[in-house]
Amino acid sequence: YLSHQAVFIARRNGRVIGFVSFHTGRRDWCLDLMRTGDDAPEGTMHALVTAGIAAAREAGAAQLSLAALPPENGPVARLAARFAPSSGLAQFKASFGASRVNSSRPRAVRVA
Repeated sequence: YLSHQAVFIARRNGRVIGFVSFHTGRRDWCLDLMRTGDDAPEGTMHALVTAGIAAAREAGAAQLSLAALPPENGPVARLAARFAPSSGLAQFKASFGASRVNSSRPRAVRVA
């Protein structure tokens, strides 16, 4: 699965402490997996995503999606808020200066 993606790995003292992966295309990239260990320093995930954004820009991608967020309103939003709160995820994605895609049904953000 990961062999077909761009993968960025954070190491500390030679040991993997986190990684991110991106689906890549000619015109756009999309964030897929994000994982850090319990011992990863604060800011590790931001550094990994920032490295991915830089690599996408260098590869000539027009946009990089930070992937979907649940809708902000309606029954699906209420269900997501109950079982999978995403306010922290939305805040994390917003920290990259991303803008929402498809304003009528805001589900994804992008970085240009």
